[in-house]
Amino acid sequence: MDFREALTRKVTVVMNVDLTTEFQADEVKAALFQMDPMKAPSPNGMSPIFFQKYWHVVGDSVISAVLQALSSGKAGAAAVLRDHSSRVLIAASKAELEMDGLEALELMAIFRGIQLCATMGIPKLIVESDSLLCVEALHNSRMHNSLLGGLYYEIKQLSSCFECC
Repeated sequence: MDFREALTRKVTVVMNVDLTTEFQADEVKAALFQMDPMKAPSPNGMSPIFFQKYWHVVGDSVISAVLQALSSGKAGAAAVLRDHSSRVLIAASKAELEMDGLEALELMAIFRGIQLCATMGIPKLIVESDSLLCVEALHNSRMHNSLLGGLYYEIKQLSSCFECC
């Protein structure tokens, strides 16, 4: 007897239909608000409290990015611009081509954020990232030899346009 014949089916036809339907916007929001506000979904992830607190600003972009990622396998980069007192001035997102890994996604988010600030003529900039790997690599001058070396280089070049980066 083949071992697969000994297994009993756990997913019914009805359950399978439910599991394979397209995700909806309300499901994305419900999932996010069910998360513990102070827990990060991964070592490179932002805590849900940010998205929950600023849902009125970033909600549509988050829903769009999540639904796009779930349906296409692609992701996007996002940036949040704050003033000196940490008030959110603008939140922006941009769909990207398929990216390989969290480091590449985080670097693209940093790059797009710096690009946005450069086009707006902002003279001073502080870049924050919750990816320790990216932060350490940006301070390391030898990263030009890595697979993402070109992106690291572009970020360093663009960041030199600001007083503080």
